Amino acid sequence: MVSNAELREMARAERRDIVTLLRKLTPEQWEHPSLCEGWSVKDVAGHVVLRFPARTVWRLLLSFPRVNVHRTNEINVEVLRGYSAEQILAWFERSPDRVGATTIYPPLALRALVIHHQDMRRPLGLPPTTPPQRAAAALEAVITRVSRNLGSRERAAGLRVRATDVDWLFGDGPEVSGTAEAILMAVSGRPHSLPELSGEGVATLAARVG
Repeated sequence: MVSNAELREMARAERRDIVTLLRKLTPEQWEHPSLCEGWSVKDVAGHVVLRFPARTVWRLLLSFPRVNVHRTNEINVEVLRGYSAEQILAWFERSPDRVGATTIYPPLALRALVIHHQDMRRPLGLPPTTPPQRAAAALEAVITRVSRNLGSRERAAGLRVRATDVDWLFGDGPEVSGTAEAILMAVSGRPHSLPELSGEGVATLAARVG
């Protein structure tokens, strides 16, 4: 199993890769829909930067006690829409190695960064860049570790999930195979990567992804 120190370094590397991506985006690409329903690439970038302006904090206080993780994210994205792409990129560049509050639990930090990086890249038609070992570590986090709020373990239940680009295997049953990154995105609820997978278990997984 990958150590927390290694996961933390992987998360920092993934964040630096996100900065590299954002620096190259055109104004049109910033506004392009991401894989997160209702969110643009800019919205996802603002979410990943893990910055909570004073207006976000104020709205959260006004919404208490009806807020949860999902509502907190929605409120913060709504607030960050008032900021420019240049401001969001500047926040990243100011601390390119920072992985935010999730540093206390590196698997959560890594899985969020890897998944959201692809939430931005894939709709833009940009090729995957995540190293297989890093993608596999994020996959391990969403399926077998405490980071399970995405429903990934439930989607993979009863299936033999096998990465083809790195030594990673989970479960037993009809097989689903593909790159660690493609599997990660599918079990995290993103149907975009399903055509990249093969095996008799793909239909079952696709039905669970919805």
